[in-house]
Formats: sequence, C-alpha cells, structure tokens
Amino acid sequence: MVVTGPDGPRGLLELDVVLQVSPAELGWLRAVDAMVPFAWIPPDSTTAQAAEVLERRGISQVPVVENGIFLGWIGDRELRAALLGPGSPTSS
Repeated sequence: MVVTGPDGPRGLLELDVVLQVSPAELGWLRAVDAMVPFAWIPPDSTTAQAAEVLERRGISQVPVVENGIFLGWIGDRELRAALLGPGSPTSS
C-alpha cells in the first residue's frame, strides 16, 4: 500500500510489517509509524534495476510510476517468474 500525503507518495506500508504488530498496538499505530521510505521505479527499468531497489530498500515489492501516476507493482515473485521463464511454479 502506498502511503500518501499532501505532497504525494510518502512511503510504503507492507502487509508483512503490519502482521508483526501486536493486536494491542494496532489500535494506536499510524501508517506513518510502520511505513518504509518510498521507493519506485520507472516502467523502462530492467529486472536487474528492480531487484537492486528491492534489495537496497529491504522491501518485497516496488511500485512502477510514470509521471507521478501509479502503473502497477513488481516484486520478488514477478522477478523470479521473469528469470525462470514460462511454466515455472512462480509464473502461474
């Protein structure tokens, strides 16, 4: 999930992070407290560039953005499918 503010995207909120929060904390935890810094890639990025952003930021997915418009996501699963090719267990 992309966390936005008045000036546009501010960070990413990953489900894995939220699931690690105790039920008692969920009542007061704000998205800004659990988000990771915003990272994005342009649509012409290579798979190697996408993988480098994921690794450097420690995230499992990164949004694809062009001219401030969200186009979609690429993550670990899509990168494995691209590397292993059609018919691999992760490409279905």
